[in-house]
Amino acid sequence: MRITTQMLNESARKAGLPLDNHTLLDYINAGTSAPSVLDDEKSILETTKNAVYGKEYRRLWQAAESLDTQAKKLSAGGEENIFAKAKDGDTSGICREAEKLAESYNSVLDALSKSPDGLNSFYLKSLKGLADQNKSELESVGITLEKNGRLSVDKDKLAAADMETLKKVFGEESSFAPGVSFISSRVADNARAEAESISSLYGSNGMQKGAGAYGKYDLWG
Repeated sequence: MRITTQMLNESARKAGLPLDNHTLLDYINAGTSAPSVLDDEKSILETTKNAVYGKEYRRLWQAAESLDTQAKKLSAGGEENIFAKAKDGDTSGICREAEKLAESYNSVLDALSKSPDGLNSFYLKSLKGLADQNKSELESVGITLEKNGRLSVDKDKLAAADMETLKKVFGEESSFAPGVSFISSRVADNARAEAESISSLYGSNGMQKGAGAYGKYDLWG
């Protein structure tokens, strides 16, 4: 259907918009005010970006919480001390938790590497720095720090490590596991706050809450 200036003015009158006596050609030539394909594309891109950011922050939140949990299992003291609970020097349970810690660490590292958040860049650098500071200790139990900052596990060497060595690397008096717990808890807090902020403003689908998403299309009748 061909849109005329008269139809435009009538639609504006119905919508309660002020008439400015401009012709339809004026809007087309000016490239403003009237809805355009470019406006639609910008809206779609913004919606997509918010939806993606929301999902990424939720993913980071979950990964960081998992890492914090694993680090706490290894570095906990008192009755929850995993080394004190190990029976007859059996380190199999400790080794399993150490493997899970490395997996969770890598997941958080990957998520942080993809984040555009400046604070997450700081957390990424902090995690890598912590691992680098403990590089020799980690290698003593079969955990190698790769060039990209990820951790790789030699399961046989880890299983062969004695209790005292494992405790030195991961226990409550070590610097690695407690440090990982400290950083990952901050990562989780920040990611949760960002995810909830995006959700409160845009919803889980990325659309802005309270906005008339289809309002501009009502201009035509």
